[in-house]
Amino acid sequence: MARALLTLALVTAGCSDTFPPSSLVTDLRVLGVRAEPPEILPEQTARLEALIVDPEGGGYAIAWRACDPALLETDDPERDCAGESALALDADADGAATFDPAAIAAAFGYEEALAKLDGESVARVLVVLTVESGDKSVTAVKRVAVSRAEARNRNPVVDAVGAPACLGGKDDPIAPAVPIESFEVADKKRAVEVEGHETIEVRLYADAGRFDRARLELLWTPEGEPEPDEASWSKGGDVADETRFWAVAYDGRGGVAWREETAAPCR
Repeated sequence: MARALLTLALVTAGCSDTFPPSSLVTDLRVLGVRAEPPEILPEQTARLEALIVDPEGGGYAIAWRACDPALLETDDPERDCAGESALALDADADGAATFDPAAIAAAFGYEEALAKLDGESVARVLVVLTVESGDKSVTAVKRVAVSRAEARNRNPVVDAVGAPACLGGKDDPIAPAVPIESFEVADKKRAVEVEGHETIEVRLYADAGRFDRARLELLWTPEGEPEPDEASWSKGGDVADETRFWAVAYDGRGGVAWREETAAPCR
């Protein structure tokens, strides 16, 4: 038994450097999807946007669709939210789409339920994004909140990814900056909190190298500045070219924000 556990540990340790981390972006990816605003009144609309990265630069096609509001969860949107079971949403020239609760309710026969929505309840509608480039296809899912709450959620803001002025290639610090205003006072039933405020999770991505931690947690503090959290990035060799970094922030209630930065090697 001890030998088996030792073998497993050695295999696991060896694989950690063999397989590329999920934070490494070398192919077509959707790194984030957001609605602006993330929580709306039934009579309002929201703009759907996505952070799409295509390192090969071959161009891609975008398709948005809203799912039946009765669909609360899915592990296969191509099966559960496709064809006649979904409502296609037109994308504009920037690839964004409009989320309209009234149009979605009418398409699926939920006008009465939408009209009865009160300030104590929240309807969350699944939206699916499909991005295709050649023979490659990626899918992302977003939940958009509809409510009559007086204090509706807002998207956070990412001021900076926090990459250094130049990259040495070994343990370069990455310290994302999120302003204190992004840490909203949150309903206890709907968010992870620190003294009643949101906790912001930041996920890091790069087109080269590795992070020692690709997920960071920024906490609200009464001093007026978030409690910082920092990762380090390493290339595993000399940095010859510019590196692209992305930071995607989540507030735990559907709010999403992102920022991209490029850093050059130190000369």
